[in-house]
Amino acid sequence: MTGPIITLLTDFGTRDGYVAAMKGVILDIVPNAVLVDAGHDVQAHDIQAAGWALAQYAFTFPAGTLHLAVVDPGVGSSRDLLVATASNRIFLAPNNGLLHWVTRSAAGFSVHRIRDDICRPEGKSTTFHGRDILAYAAGRLARGFDTIDSMTEPLEELVIPDWGEVRSQGGMLVGEVIHVDRFGNLITNVQRPHLQETRWRTLTIQAGGGIISGIQKAYSDVRRGEPLALFGSHDHLELAVNRGSAAESMGLKRGARVLVQIEL
Repeated sequence: MTGPIITLLTDFGTRDGYVAAMKGVILDIVPNAVLVDAGHDVQAHDIQAAGWALAQYAFTFPAGTLHLAVVDPGVGSSRDLLVATASNRIFLAPNNGLLHWVTRSAAGFSVHRIRDDICRPEGKSTTFHGRDILAYAAGRLARGFDTIDSMTEPLEELVIPDWGEVRSQGGMLVGEVIHVDRFGNLITNVQRPHLQETRWRTLTIQAGGGIISGIQKAYSDVRRGEPLALFGSHDHLELAVNRGSAAESMGLKRGARVLVQIEL
């Protein structure tokens, strides 16, 4: 009989044994847990990339899944560790903005801080809270040894990062590139509802020195090597090149400003 599903997302890589150590802690508590490696090759300390990745898969898993995400450059500091619930899933992560995109796309989001006394019986190091606190807490919750209420207390403040907000300015939407995927697609923070609020006739997107007119439905709607804009599977506006890299051809990276000019 299979047990509870627990996903793991980290910037640890796989060569140093850190991920295996977390799995060992969980399996010692929940031997029949189903552990899913969501990914461990996030760039070191890249909270924003990890938060984006987490939001892409979190709600495709069954209700009751525990999502453990550890990209934690502030490990050992006074930052809080969180247990959050959203859309009947449980999230464990540092309070550093990693849950930002989850909070924006989830229903019924609530969050608490893990109490300071929650840790493995062996104690907690100042450099590996992923193993000593988060993995341990995930195992206890999955096994039913603890509840969220029994291991947490109220959180004073959830860290909200300053990236990701779209502004309206003089008939334009001002956004930014928030993620560059492995294909070189430039994913922006402009979402479909931003444009559905207006009945536009034409739309022009400017990023760097490039200008793209209109929105396509698929990459193949333009000729090979040509740029285009479309809404990806995540419902975010993205800039792409058919069978090419928009990041390379446009010379842009995360944080680049994107202007969407709307004509009504």
